[in-house]
Amino acid sequence: LAGSLPAILSPTWFTSQQLLVPPPITLTLTPDTFPPSSLLTTTQLGNPYFLLFCLSLTILQTTSENHVVKAYLRALWIADLSHVAFTCIALGLDKTLDNYCKLER
Repeated sequence: LAGSLPAILSPTWFTSQQLLVPPPITLTLTPDTFPPSSLLTTTQLGNPYFLLFCLSLTILQTTSENHVVKAYLRALWIADLSHVAFTCIALGLDKTLDNYCKLER
């Protein structure tokens, strides 16, 4: 849910946070700051996160079968590891660790 709401409710802000260099503080973010296609892509990106939230609630609340829960958690684990791996590939290990170290301060 936390990944979907900012992208859906505030696509302009969410898009600005994805930039390599954030816009200057003096820049007022309006829907006209970015092309409509960028804002649409951001909103559409939030939708799969919302879907995952709904699936999590549905699967984990309605099943009592351990193999279903294990399979679901295994899929989430694989997706999470691939997310981290793709981030490392795109940013490089140094920048990935640099961002991680900034969070730890």
